[in-house]
Amino acid sequence: PSFLTVSGTPLQVGFSPDGSFDDPSTGVGLRWNGIEFLYPGDPLASFTVAFNGENYTNSAPAILSRSQIAVDITDLSIGSTYHVRVTGTVDASLTMVRDVIWQEGDSFLTINVALTNTTGSTLDNVALLESWDPDPRSSTAADSFRTSNDVLMDGKLVLASNGMGAVGMGSTDSRAVASAEGFY
Repeated sequence: PSFLTVSGTPLQVGFSPDGSFDDPSTGVGLRWNGIEFLYPGDPLASFTVAFNGENYTNSAPAILSRSQIAVDITDLSIGSTYHVRVTGTVDASLTMVRDVIWQEGDSFLTINVALTNTTGSTLDNVALLESWDPDPRSSTAADSFRTSNDVLMDGKLVLASNGMGAVGMGSTDSRAVASAEGFY
């Protein structure tokens, strides 16, 4: 796979060849209305699949670069629906389908992940982690990368904000936990 940026209005999303949100060729990670949320500073946007006590992380941005899940990336966008599918196999035990979807005019995107056990054996402690270091700022602003980070909605939403904007990540899954500490 190669780098890919999918551009709608007002949302643009960049993908690295490992499926994480980072396209250094365009400087886009997650960009809304001209404000880049992931690429300023030391970019970090990763996802981790864990099971049986092992973690498998894809994190192409330079600060913590590692890609442990081989993936294929397909742009399935049609008309005003933007849809990028990232598929891969994790340690020959799980297949992963990660769909990133949004509509023209949306100020949010949805990440749907399906993990399927391909072994016929029980896999223990299966978990998924989405990890970002948000630094909302415009491409021309010389402001700080500092954000205020808050966990809201009974631990189901984490919000990072500064004077340039805000970005949130949350889940409606009853098993989900939002956290604003450290990196994966």
